[in-house]
Amino acid sequence: MNTRPKTPEEKRYRKFQMTDLIRQTLDAEEVSSFDFYGRRKDNPHVIETRQKICFMLQERGFSTPEIGEMIERDHTTVMYNIKQYKQRMKKENNGTQSSST
Repeated sequence: MNTRPKTPEEKRYRKFQMTDLIRQTLDAEEVSSFDFYGRRKDNPHVIETRQKICFMLQERGFSTPEIGEMIERDHTTVMYNIKQYKQRMKKENNGTQSSST
């Protein structure tokens, strides 16, 4: 289900959806938009939040080029962020399961 919007209205609505999800997640994670859109790589919480947002947007049907354009990154960087998020979640879930047995 990777259909690109055809009309300007659809494009604006998709951009609004992305912006809203990003804003809500940044608020919940207490990350500033300055840090989120910035280029620094020394804050693990910001990096993890960026990875989470990329994953969430992809899960909602946005393409990696669309996400990349929105967060000012190349689509391959978006793909890497999603991969890292999935690996971290798998590792955390494995840790949770083994500690509960």
